[in-house]
Amino acid sequence: MGANKDIGSLLQPFEERAQMAEERLAKLEAAAQQNQGSSGREDLLQSLTELRKKLVGAKAEQEAEKQKLIDENKKLQYQVLHLKRAVGEADAKLAAAEAKLPK
Repeated sequence: MGANKDIGSLLQPFEERAQMAEERLAKLEAAAQQNQGSSGREDLLQSLTELRKKLVGAKAEQEAEKQKLIDENKKLQYQVLHLKRAVGEADAKLAAAEAKLPK
């Protein structure tokens, strides 16, 4: 459906940010495994912790936005359903009125 493509395109920036954060985290974890001084490790661990918090926050934000878009999509689909029904009923009434008119 087109609505799923719209949701995907809206979530794309969040997914890209999450991917970038995961890449940075992987680099920092690799650097932490190398033999460094304890202060260097502490700095890296602090950076890793901060990045993990940001990643979790970005993912939560992405999920919240996704749910918001899903809810909005459902609401719009419901409105479209009722609008189609109303148009169909109006068309039927118009056709019945035209049938009653003398030719």
